[in-house]
Amino acid sequence: WAEISRANGEIVTNLTEGEEVPVAAFTTIDGVVYGYDVNGQLFKLDITTFQRTAIGDGLGIEVEEGFLFEIRDMAYDAANEQMMVLASTLLWDEEYGEYSEIYDGCGLYTVDLTTGALELYYVFSEYNYVKAMTVDTEGIAYFYNTFDDGVDRLNLTTGETGRLITLQKQSLYGDMYCDYSLHFDALTETLYLLFTSNDRFYKMVTIDPVLGTLI
Repeated sequence: WAEISRANGEIVTNLTEGEEVPVAAFTTIDGVVYGYDVNGQLFKLDITTFQRTAIGDGLGIEVEEGFLFEIRDMAYDAANEQMMVLASTLLWDEEYGEYSEIYDGCGLYTVDLTTGALELYYVFSEYNYVKAMTVDTEGIAYFYNTFDDGVDRLNLTTGETGRLITLQKQSLYGDMYCDYSLHFDALTETLYLLFTSNDRFYKMVTIDPVLGTLI
């Protein structure tokens, strides 16, 4: 699952053919994988044949010169039958030679799975440190914000927002170099948060999404 072939965006390929491009995010709907590669191309993957089909011509999001629009995560909202995409706008930093976080640059989008068109749904008011998301069966989206190490929630039906839980600040482990994953398990109705730091530190916590407590 780490790499999906994308030799030609107009034809179907499989994992053993063509140029391999790392995946930025993916999720499944009824046995079909939808995902984005790091170039912003939305695709559909048949997990039986491993054939991949590109959807649309790319992000379709215009940003100013020196900025980068980055896909961070995605999850399907079954309650409202919509695919949600977490994305961020980054600014090129000449001093450090890399893209850096900017204020109010992170947002939640819906994506049309037939055309690939993105539509802005929600803009986060905190700094641009929202790194992972998931959606439960009731249409509640959960987000992990590394700025203050908290898990927030957003009701995708009513728009109601709130803090679920605040954890120990990940800056103790070097959060600028961490990878994060947030997953809702429908069987146990539990949130799983996994993060790694500097390729040396790994941690997973389980959270009760109703009580907002660690399990």
